[in-house]
Amino acid sequence: MSKLALTYGVRFHDLYAGMAPEMVRRNWAKELDGVSSEGIKYALRNLPEKYPPNVLEFKRLCYSRRDEAQRLALPPPKPRAMSPEDKVKLAKAMAPIRDAWAARERDPRAWARKLKQRELMCEPLTLAQRDMWRAALREATPTPEADE
Repeated sequence: MSKLALTYGVRFHDLYAGMAPEMVRRNWAKELDGVSSEGIKYALRNLPEKYPPNVLEFKRLCYSRRDEAQRLALPPPKPRAMSPEDKVKLAKAMAPIRDAWAARERDPRAWARKLKQRELMCEPLTLAQRDMWRAALREATPTPEADE
């Protein structure tokens, strides 16, 4: 608190004007409980120039220290074993995806053939879709002169 008072002078005192100094100290102590001394030192070395921080801004500054943020990070979740019912549900949910990948391995240009079929059925396609299926199947884009 004295470092903040010395750094900001009257601007820091004005932040808590009319409040009992002991109440302010208790509030800061409560808010900063659990912050490491390294985090507090980091915040004191990196104070904003223009204005004194309130306790929440100061706490955020403490936690902006890389090591402090890593210290507070949650541990990775522990995977739980899947029940037989969950395995069956997952297999059913993955079947269409697995089938699509299997079809893709048999015919990597199946998507282009599907787009071509959609265009031949007069389904509207975007210009990009039309150009992509033609490029994939190495077919020339029809020109207006070809229709005449």
